[in-house]
Amino acid sequence: STEAVQDIQIKTGGVDAASPMGYGLVLNMISKSGGNQLSGSGGWTFQPFAWNGDNTGGIGTPATRRINQADFSLGGPVRRDRVWFFGAYRWQDNQTTPSRIPAVVAALQALYPGDAFENTSLKSQQPYAKVTARLGSNHTLSGVYQGDRLHMLNVGHTMAKFDEVLSTGGALYGAKLTSVWGNTLTTTFTTSYNNKGGNGRDSYDGRI
Repeated sequence: STEAVQDIQIKTGGVDAASPMGYGLVLNMISKSGGNQLSGSGGWTFQPFAWNGDNTGGIGTPATRRINQADFSLGGPVRRDRVWFFGAYRWQDNQTTPSRIPAVVAALQALYPGDAFENTSLKSQQPYAKVTARLGSNHTLSGVYQGDRLHMLNVGHTMAKFDEVLSTGGALYGAKLTSVWGNTLTTTFTTSYNNKGGNGRDSYDGRI
């Protein structure tokens, strides 16, 4: 959820040695934390298909998108000046239409006369939770949970109905201990586990 993001860093080139190896950009995100005051935020993003333009002249189908998602967050104290909580959540129910050239549209209308073309659907629920605790004056311990399981029924460019079931994501659990040792030394220990992956039984139950 965008409501969970406090700051973000994107490196597109000249990546330093401290960054993980790999191709493409390196992205670091700092999540929000709770404080002594209870506070929250929220928003809803909606864009209907009607707000998309059509440059096909009615003889093909343009690539369009319907966006319907909500984001909100809440944070505050568990014990003032010692322990704080923060949580964020995104609910998503989006759809897209694939672009089709006129010849494909004509063939599909002949194969499925009178049937409406299906749209690609993307549905997910994305929770995020964080607890931060101050251990004495020099040590901070934080624990996080994040989930991003996305389910998609994909309609290809040459299809009238969905032809692919796709799921991505899963759960992440992590903890970090940051310590300050005088004016010249700090240490950070991090551990995490995730079960993020592709299709599983949940990808098909109730969908196919």
